[in-house]
Amino acid sequence: MGYGVVGIGAQIAYKFEILQPDTLRAVQFYWAQLGLSVTNQLFKLAVWSGSSSGPGGGPVYQKFNQTPNYVDSINGFYTYLTDPIALSAGTWFFGFIQNNSVILNLGLDVNTPAVPSRKFINTTGSWVNSQLPGMWMIRPVVSSTPIDVGISEPIDGNQISIFPVPASTQLHIQTAFENPEEFYVELLDLTGRSLIEQQGANSVLDTHDISSGIYFVRIVHSLSGNSYSRKVVISGN
Repeated sequence: MGYGVVGIGAQIAYKFEILQPDTLRAVQFYWAQLGLSVTNQLFKLAVWSGSSSGPGGGPVYQKFNQTPNYVDSINGFYTYLTDPIALSAGTWFFGFIQNNSVILNLGLDVNTPAVPSRKFINTTGSWVNSQLPGMWMIRPVVSSTPIDVGISEPIDGNQISIFPVPASTQLHIQTAFENPEEFYVELLDLTGRSLIEQQGANSVLDTHDISSGIYFVRIVHSLSGNSYSRKVVISGN
């Protein structure tokens, strides 16, 4: 599913609570490819400070001339690196400002109950909460040290073993990655809903409560947002 606002200068801001001082290194977005591609449409990535009532004033940071980028995997996030931004403990907002009136189709997770108090839009000069179902697929990347995303290349599926297939009570994921701790693993159903999430590329997923059927294992590099998905079968449950 996708979400968008209409209007030159329209803004979307997603609220996060930063519990301790940290440094923003990137912001990740999932863009839903619905109909015609909008990868030629420009927007400004934006960061605001504020309070529970919304962003306060103008952005504290903007990155100009960005475009939506589609990642060829289920719920694949694209990573936009930022300048290092010192985030104090408190309320922060991450989102974008449109350059034109084309709807960009930000990913919308309709399987997660909506929390309108986290979703703010501004199309008329003032901030209001979005009341539509679901949650936006935006996430900041914070780290006390610079992140090294390396060359933006797809994850090599030849370095990944997933067994047994079909699986019953356990699904094993083994990789030859140099830094497996930088990845996390998800089990997704055919709608893209995440059923299991586990840190580390080398994982054992407990599937004894998962109904028989076809699913996807998705392996994501936490820093770059690069991901790889593979279809699996679970049977006997």
